Amino acid sequence: MKKKWIIILTALLISPIILYLLLSLLTGSFCPPDGWQGPYPPWCSKPISLGPFSYSDLEYIPNSNLEPKQDKILLGIGMNDLWGNPHLAIDMGEDSRKLVESSMKRISTINSKSLLITDFAIYNENFKVIDATQSNAPGAYEISNQELKNIVTLAKQNNQEKVFLTVNLYDPNYIFKKWLGEDLSNTPYEKIKSGNKNIITESMFPSWKEKIIKVSKKAQDTGIDYLIINPTDFNFEYFADLNELNNKYLELIPLIRNEYSGKIGFFTTLPRFLNNNYSSLNQIDFVIVSFDVNSDYLAKEIFSTSTKDIDSLRTSFDNWLSHDNWNNIPNNNEIFLNILIPSYDGAIKQGWIEPSKDEDKWQKSYSEQALAYEALFQTIYYKDYKIKGIFSYGYWWSDQIYPVSKDLRNDLSQSIRQKDAEKIFYKWSKLI
Repeated sequence: MKKKWIIILTALLISPIILYLLLSLLTGSFCPPDGWQGPYPPWCSKPISLGPFSYSDLEYIPNSNLEPKQDKILLGIGMNDLWGNPHLAIDMGEDSRKLVESSMKRISTINSKSLLITDFAIYNENFKVIDATQSNAPGAYEISNQELKNIVTLAKQNNQEKVFLTVNLYDPNYIFKKWLGEDLSNTPYEKIKSGNKNIITESMFPSWKEKIIKVSKKAQDTGIDYLIINPTDFNFEYFADLNELNNKYLELIPLIRNEYSGKIGFFTTLPRFLNNNYSSLNQIDFVIVSFDVNSDYLAKEIFSTSTKDIDSLRTSFDNWLSHDNWNNIPNNNEIFLNILIPSYDGAIKQGWIEPSKDEDKWQKSYSEQALAYEALFQTIYYKDYKIKGIFSYGYWWSDQIYPVSKDLRNDLSQSIRQKDAEKIFYKWSKLI
């Protein structure tokens, strides 16, 4: 028996080495692949690590000597929705579990005062919400109570006054099959999209109810200040009867308040408020409205004629922020914006993308992202829209940018880390 265990342990120790050698042979080199941030053999050149945040003016954005607003809003960062090691084979140094402390220090240096963290859950072929674990949801699984408590502690130590928590709900079968290029028609997600609205209210919501009550207990235990009680990533509101869904939330809200003493709210897009009889909005404390022209048809329409000009973009942001749908949010709700503006040419009209390493149909444009952020902050500065705060969502967990980072093209994504828009965020943190 002892000999058997020695063989098993030896195999476990040798297997990473064998994997490394195989990968080296496949890439034609005995040097680590792009993205590796561990030790390097002496014959390999190590990529230069991007440094800490340092502010400088951007030559394509004119300076203006503005006085800080007296009634300031809360500017915050929403971390990228990954938890764990996002790589399929080896840890390339970007495991978000190891990068919490460095990221909290980083967002403090750019004057973020609030943090939005994304937790995870998945649903199966029976449309039941279940826990996302390392075995069934690699790279995007549930944050443990101790891990979340550590995030909150480090956030507060680094000047994050409020910590928000949301839960992404997704279908891993759809993600895996899409990545493999397989047929998606039999995945739970595609079946829900087919139009049977009862799937949400009759099959999914009961198990979501159990899950979010469990999450509310975790939020209470770990010091979360604001909890979002509807799922993000997969939005019930797009696939369910709103009246039935509204009644489900009216039943759920008191149960959550029994477990959680912080503020509770909804995550949504502006078109959802076309239904002004959604009475559960009167029972919550806040809403986070996502700005992404990919998922908000009103924003897409408004920004369809925008040009890469601050005045043009300001006009579009004002039209979006002045839309009649905002009037359907009750006055007792605090309103926060969640901003997803990628950094590729055409992003302001096309919105969110998830480009992989081999995608070459997008052209990187840090300036377009920065101009959009500048226009948004100017719009907020000059007019009162009853906005309580703004999150820049998708902030990358490490300082690395593709090709040094993993194969997801974070140089094109909505993350502002190590990009011009990060300087814009810092500049306006002192003003609004």
